Amino acid sequence: MRSRQKVSNPGFCLLLHRMGLKTTAARKGKEQTTRFLVGYLNSHPESTSSEIVADGKREGFSRASIFRHLRALIDDRLVGKAHGRYRLGRIEVPELAIESEVERIYAILRSSQLPDAAILEAARQLARESSHASPRSREVIELLRFVAGAPKEIRIAILPFAFRTMRAAVRDEATGTKPRQTQEGPVEARAGEGYPRRLWEVVRGLIDPFLRASDGSGTIAWNTVYEAVDASGLLGDEELQGLADLAVDVEMHTPLPPPSAARAVLRRAAKEARLRDSIRLHLLRRLEHTKSGTRKAQGLELVREIDVGPFGPRNPKESAEPRA
Repeated sequence: MRSRQKVSNPGFCLLLHRMGLKTTAARKGKEQTTRFLVGYLNSHPESTSSEIVADGKREGFSRASIFRHLRALIDDRLVGKAHGRYRLGRIEVPELAIESEVERIYAILRSSQLPDAAILEAARQLARESSHASPRSREVIELLRFVAGAPKEIRIAILPFAFRTMRAAVRDEATGTKPRQTQEGPVEARAGEGYPRRLWEVVRGLIDPFLRASDGSGTIAWNTVYEAVDASGLLGDEELQGLADLAVDVEMHTPLPPPSAARAVLRRAAKEARLRDSIRLHLLRRLEHTKSGTRKAQGLELVREIDVGPFGPRNPKESAEPRA
């Protein structure tokens, strides 16, 4: 048998460790077979089917089960096959690696065979790796739409990824940058026209429950909102007004720690001259019905920020508003 060099893939190793937490049954089921194949190919890339079957039989896995689960992993793009040899699916080109990761994580999140701990770690891994690149494709939208219905801890874990994809989408749109695509990628998987708007509609549903949170999840959610508000022409006036009103409500009831991302959204929305008077009027009407001295003081502070902010008439060329 040919000599093999063990190749470590930290993401898959940690995923396997997490998966093992819930393994209690002695029978070789779907979870165990999948775990064996992923672990084996992590340690023995470029293995042939006969080598996998031989080692699998020694571990108590049947030939039919191994081939069945290999096909499933290939369909989910977790495993690749070329020239009769198998390896864990991975793209080495840095610009495209994160796109491959989106597909892999999407498959993991949709899997009914993996424990919650493995799915949570997959979401955290995607959030970490998205700091290197932010993919732009329809699969990103489908992934975030799927995660919006996931348990809260998984949604929190994916928030940094949602923020980075929103930021990349609006900035690419502003500069006319076209995302790099794999040559063999299907046309229907590409971002297409109007991508930032379609992405925002999904992202808004994902971050909405966290917009009233006064912790780190609230800050990430409001930073994501800022990217949408700052994008020229992405949001209509009614949306901008609604987000400004929500930012006021948050800052008067459960303010974010400074520098507040919600307050930054309010200032950015008020930068639009056509909206500033309306935002101020809504805020003043709210103060008329506010009995709490503390909240009234917070509201008056927001009024002053709107009136004297760097976006006012005295400094019309100011355009860079720092976020939280």
